[in-house]
Amino acid sequence: MGKIIKVKLGIIGVKNRSQADIIADKSVEKCIEEEELFLQNNYPDLADIHGIPYLADTLSKLLISHIHKCLPDLKLKIAKLLERNQNKLATLGEPIIDKNTTILQVISRFAKAYTAARDGNCKDLASNELGGSNYGHIPQPRRVARDYHVGGPHIFHGQTPPPQDD
Repeated sequence: MGKIIKVKLGIIGVKNRSQADIIADKSVEKCIEEEELFLQNNYPDLADIHGIPYLADTLSKLLISHIHKCLPDLKLKIAKLLERNQNKLATLGEPIIDKNTTILQVISRFAKAYTAARDGNCKDLASNELGGSNYGHIPQPRRVARDYHVGGPHIFHGQTPPPQDD
């Protein structure tokens, strides 16, 4: 008790609605009118700088002031984020317009690369990393039959070799 509390922004007195006002379903507008009358009758010198309307106006001005102070830094942060994300977007290439065609092209390229790797024609694999799994240089019966077939019976099972994609 008796301590002095420093208040940076001052004190604004308001007359709150009572429980009786809430139970009686008294409107906020009616309570504000009664607050103005109360302040004019009991504190005429302070009535202009107290009350709910004055508090609302003071808080709005405080908020606008805070926004004006923070806005330049916020704009700068947004600009940096925008630039960084645009750079990331630029590294991704052009936007895909026809998604169906693009996915079919990707699947086709994958299938060709897979077939080339399976048949031992893949140029991108380093042979020293393959160890014993590099058997593509060994002639495979189906590949030999396919590559050197001249129309006669297949060298295995007396059948003509099935067509194979490259």
